Amino acid sequence: MKPLKIIMLSSCLITICSCQTMNQASLTSHDIQFVSTNVANQQNEFFENYYKANEIKYTIKDADKQLGWNALDSLGNQKLLVVPVQFYDAPKWTKDKLEYLYKVFFGDPEDTNWESVNSFFYKSSYGQLNLVGDVYSNPLVIRNYSTKRFNNAYQSGFVSPGVTISQMFYNEVDPQVLRDYDQDCDGYVDAVVFCYSNSYSTDIESVYWAWVDYHTNMQPNIAKPTFCTHMWISYNFIMSGYSTFDAKLMRTDTHTFIHETGHLLGLDDLYCYDEINNWNPAGELDMQSYNIGDHNIYSKMALGWVKPYVVTGDCTIKLNSSASTGDAILIKDGWNGSLYDEYLLIEFYTPTGLNEQDSKYSYQFNQMYNDYGLRIYHVDARLVKDIKEMYDPSIGWITTSNGYTDDFIKESCCFVGASNSMSLSYLPSSLSQDVRYVHLLDSGLNNKLRNGVVNSKDALWTENETFTPTELFFKNNQYFNDGILINYQVSVTKITDVEAIVSISKIK
Repeated sequence: MKPLKIIMLSSCLITICSCQTMNQASLTSHDIQFVSTNVANQQNEFFENYYKANEIKYTIKDADKQLGWNALDSLGNQKLLVVPVQFYDAPKWTKDKLEYLYKVFFGDPEDTNWESVNSFFYKSSYGQLNLVGDVYSNPLVIRNYSTKRFNNAYQSGFVSPGVTISQMFYNEVDPQVLRDYDQDCDGYVDAVVFCYSNSYSTDIESVYWAWVDYHTNMQPNIAKPTFCTHMWISYNFIMSGYSTFDAKLMRTDTHTFIHETGHLLGLDDLYCYDEINNWNPAGELDMQSYNIGDHNIYSKMALGWVKPYVVTGDCTIKLNSSASTGDAILIKDGWNGSLYDEYLLIEFYTPTGLNEQDSKYSYQFNQMYNDYGLRIYHVDARLVKDIKEMYDPSIGWITTSNGYTDDFIKESCCFVGASNSMSLSYLPSSLSQDVRYVHLLDSGLNNKLRNGVVNSKDALWTENETFTPTELFFKNNQYFNDGILINYQVSVTKITDVEAIVSISKIK
């Protein structure tokens, strides 16, 4: 995914409506199993010196919405509209290709070399998200652009997939189809995928790559919903895959489609875009980093799938595998109860579930950890308010903010301040190189800021190992970036194939 250019949208008129459900122009729907949408928060559960936080304020969608980004809802039954795009000089869409594309998004795992988009997110969310939908049967034919001319126009700033392609499709599609994909009745199609038939390019300046964006310059329309959240991707990404000649693993590949769908839900890239200080704070082995394995536990909490155990003192906690449960530990004295704070977040990683196949075989020269152990993350998801960008001819664009806020509802233009890329940070340059968004703290002690890459073999904290906060991982030694003392050490008492016993104690 390429970095997003922020374009603020005008305020939306909220209207109560009754959505119609018609689907005349898409491929025949398959039988669908629906999931319950009863996701109401429960009261917190209290134990000795820790509690389970069943009441967490906000998901990532909530903060996106105040910026005009209508991310796809991450709970319940959600619908994707997949639109094939055909430049006049590009390979033609055939019935077989359309069926393959359907299987990529909505098929059974056996239809692919791993998982479909639907089966991946159903498993990753522990059954809390079910993505359904269809592939539009009539490819959108781009008659006035060749592939080369469209790319040249994109690089010159005259066209974009979000604005140009979405408007072309909007002009020809039946309003009844669009209403079927506006389940929340906000006047926007919940999410649309524009899939072009020609090959993708490895040139970072090319339009022919894969990304998700959150603006199309279109205003909401209840009668004929418009587009806001959209994916742009090549059909040929189904030819990516494993570094092996195993017949099963040579089938249709879905890793890139799954990664981009994570963006439809509001997740950021966790790898680093920068040429200078180019290291990956979250580690490379993650679905939102190098398109591999399951989502990490922070991504799952950001989407509302995880309710962590919150530490308040010396305690021992049993963690089941994050591949099969939402078990996690959050450490931060005075945690504000929100996704948008700074804290440590811990999961028990196992090479099972959605991690299993990618831990056995090398995908695009990367392979998930094949050991069992804790992944400990330092998350700094604090929001900054009143973002402004100014251009200085001598140094370029300068981003400023008006400080941190705990409540974006009462503020304006709030973003997560930190990023895993310095160039995308909303913090002053004096902080952006040291303050990262999601930082994996590896047991190999290789990952000192600005110096090193996570060693995959030593990333996990295993039996009889103890994590203690030090200046190796934290710019303020034993303190969080916000100045609050971390004040806990974490010991792995026991690990089996199904659980980890974690002892947490105050530092005296």
